[in-house]
Amino acid sequence: MLQFFSKLEDLIVEDCPAIEEIIFQDPVVDSGSDKLPSLKRLKLHYLPRLVNIMKGVWSPLEDISLYDCPRLKNLGIDSNTCHTLKKIKAENDWWEDLDLQDTLRLRLQAHFTPICDNDL
Repeated sequence: MLQFFSKLEDLIVEDCPAIEEIIFQDPVVDSGSDKLPSLKRLKLHYLPRLVNIMKGVWSPLEDISLYDCPRLKNLGIDSNTCHTLKKIKAENDWWEDLDLQDTLRLRLQAHFTPICDNDL
């Protein structure tokens, strides 16, 4: 089904307290490597049970905004997929608890900005 969203550039999910995963993939149907090839901006706010965004490759993601996603500990970004990322807005506590390799955290730190009320 993801093939129908190949032109999607912005994905906003807000106020979904029960959602645990944003994009569930069927490994048989969604077997391609680049799931959302045009996605540039991802905004996830008020998703307290979210544990996973999507399994697979993120590209060319540029902007991530996260708020009240305390169970999300992994962005699914690695050193091969972070080169297009320009901005990460999130809570300081969440950023500090995020499961990232030290080298990747250092690389992404320059793009991190604490989220403020105007961003919500």
